[in-house]
Amino acid sequence: MFFKTKIVKSRILSKPIIITTAILYIISSYYIFLTNEEDQNTSLKLFFLVIYFLGIYVLFIHRIIKPKKIGDFNLSTEKIEFIQNDTCTTLAAEDIISIELLYLGYGGWKTNTFWGNKNYIKISDRTGMKYDLEILIRNKSTKEELKTILNRYPYINKFSVKKGLNTRVKF
Repeated sequence: MFFKTKIVKSRILSKPIIITTAILYIISSYYIFLTNEEDQNTSLKLFFLVIYFLGIYVLFIHRIIKPKKIGDFNLSTEKIEFIQNDTCTTLAAEDIISIELLYLGYGGWKTNTFWGNKNYIKISDRTGMKYDLEILIRNKSTKEELKTILNRYPYINKFSVKKGLNTRVKF
């Protein structure tokens, strides 16, 4: 069995930025579309158009932009291998103490992005090293591949799953 995916770096926007943008988006939408043409100031209308298009980007388009790939993640029943920043790290299955997956679902129209949902995996080995990786799970079949490998020997007793707060999909 073999599972292969990408290690990515998310472009995460903070909640205050999203909330501020949403409020400005609503105000700009009101000014542009619901205010009478005679009552509108040209420079203010131009300003609100810029805010309107910025709001479209932050609230809608940002979610469909492909995340930045920073490496590859390969998992088999014999080893875990990940290549990150031109450095290849290989961990034998018997050297791994624990694998923890923060599961947020897989990609699709109902979730954050159709490129695959970002999930976080933490790996601890016998030397005391801890690896925190952000990986993509693209669809249900890739989720099942990962699940099949992690629920087999030698990982079955070392593996645990935590679900994200908004996750409705079971792992």
